[in-house]
Amino acid sequence: MRLRALCAVAALVAFAALLPLPGASAVATPPPAETPPPWGGPVPPSPSRLDGAARDSADGLYLHTDGGTIRDARGHAVRLSGVNWSGLETCNFAPSGLGQRSWWDVLDQVRALGFNSIRLPFSDQVLDPASRPQGINYTLNPDLQGLSGLQVMDRILAGVGQRGLRVILDRHRPDCTTQAPLWYSPQYPEHRWIAALVRLARRYRHQPAVIGLDLFNEPQPPVTWGDGNRATDWRLAAERAGDAVLRANPHLLIFVEGVGTIGPSGTHQQKADWWGGNLLEAGAAPVRLAVPHRLVYAPHDYGPGLSLQPWFSAPTFPYNLPAMWDHHWGYLQEPGTPRAGSAPVVLGEFGGQALAPDLPARPVPLGAPPAHTPTVAARAAADAVWLRALLSYLARHHAIGFMYWSLMPDSPDVGSLLNTDWQTANIAKQVALAPLQGAALPLPGARPAPAALRVLASDQVVSANQQNLTLRIVDDSPRPLDLRHAEVRYWVGRASERGALAPEQQRTADVDDASTGPGTVTPVAGIARQHGYVALRFTALGPTSTVLAPYGGVAVITLRLHRQDWTPYTPRGDWSFSPHVLPTPAPHLTLTVDGHLVWGRLPI
Repeated sequence: MRLRALCAVAALVAFAALLPLPGASAVATPPPAETPPPWGGPVPPSPSRLDGAARDSADGLYLHTDGGTIRDARGHAVRLSGVNWSGLETCNFAPSGLGQRSWWDVLDQVRALGFNSIRLPFSDQVLDPASRPQGINYTLNPDLQGLSGLQVMDRILAGVGQRGLRVILDRHRPDCTTQAPLWYSPQYPEHRWIAALVRLARRYRHQPAVIGLDLFNEPQPPVTWGDGNRATDWRLAAERAGDAVLRANPHLLIFVEGVGTIGPSGTHQQKADWWGGNLLEAGAAPVRLAVPHRLVYAPHDYGPGLSLQPWFSAPTFPYNLPAMWDHHWGYLQEPGTPRAGSAPVVLGEFGGQALAPDLPARPVPLGAPPAHTPTVAARAAADAVWLRALLSYLARHHAIGFMYWSLMPDSPDVGSLLNTDWQTANIAKQVALAPLQGAALPLPGARPAPAALRVLASDQVVSANQQNLTLRIVDDSPRPLDLRHAEVRYWVGRASERGALAPEQQRTADVDDASTGPGTVTPVAGIARQHGYVALRFTALGPTSTVLAPYGGVAVITLRLHRQDWTPYTPRGDWSFSPHVLPTPAPHLTLTVDGHLVWGRLPI
């Protein structure tokens, strides 16, 4: 995400080495041939396969700005509320987590959790055909096999649109290794940066799921704002790049981040901030684009758990934070304020390792004499309070959108939305984010919202007599799930003409462990629609032992499946058998609640 350890001296040395080297012009490549997605649904449309009607109507699906508000084509106010899914900006050239999960399952979960958008970081290097993805489990993601990094992006964006989600493409860094201080580098000069942005704007011109481009992630010293120096003035560079993008696609939103400092370096006027977070001068010197109603400011903000800022040591922390946010970037979307730049604000990155249950009754004592450094524990506690304060600020400022960093648990410095199992949401964070989420932004042809209840399975044959099956029932819905009303079925195969299972198809199960508690899961054998099954039913030993919490509650059941007499059998003919070592969505297992099918498919 960022290399905070870079010092100002190193940044200046890097700046001095920058030379305008020639870069190869980008040439668009055709999107990959479509293959059916593994869940068996319709093939996501790629930009090249949109018919004429879809091409003509696509322009009406884009968003635009109106003062400090983002609106859809009908004029309705839109709050972008999403997550950052990183990875394409790294040398893996693929979104993170695809070694543990399928890309379509990740998108389904993002949608099921109520988010309406994704910020997708990338590097210019991913556009190189030689950039081959790494870290992908192709058993879970067979349709990504053989694709380049850019083609993986194609596939992800098609799936985003199919789910009614929107995406902001974030040019995170020039190459895959370095977080650059400036928008250009020796290997990727400015004209190459702009060419890459224009290439993507053209490539996804008829993919309305792509709503905008974040021109460059986290400008930092020696970057300036508004001083007219072409080599460092980020405001002027954003105008050059933004206008080039809008010539290629005039319907995109242009997201512009702030800078790390304001004022001459080393002087008392210089004011520090997060990289990309300082928009103090944007009101007086706004970004000017040739196409109106396309500018969005996208600052970043983090807490004391990442790095100490002066305002964290104020005696009034955390109650000083709202005024600080107003001063640095919140003012830009407030109508009628003297410094208002008449542009919406979307908080492009923020996150924390933990979330305080509530704001404290008195300020957090983080301030200290200069020689004293707060302990790790004190900073972590203050960071949790900071995150609660920022969420409270967003709750009061409905026009400000947000993109949580990050979705996947690979940013230990700032935490994540998903837990370290890569599957379940952090309940405290999701419960806090859910009330702030904007409405869904549907797209024509998008599938209905995915199931908010999922069944994952890891299924292994361990001997000639049995298979080990670990099930995870995940609740991504906003409501708790009482498993006493639920039943999970593992389907075996067709029954004989007499209506009974043939001996070789008879199965039973022994539950070895259940996170709901010992004795709470009972296997029951049965026949339905001429198919045998082993059903798991739940009984409560206590008032809450079988209730899953909303937004990330999970029940884990480990069992052995075998023939009733323990004689050898092969499970490969079973309807529900799917040999995966990792937890994988299991659509051939069914979950019913009060008799209603909520997950999976019945045998055919």
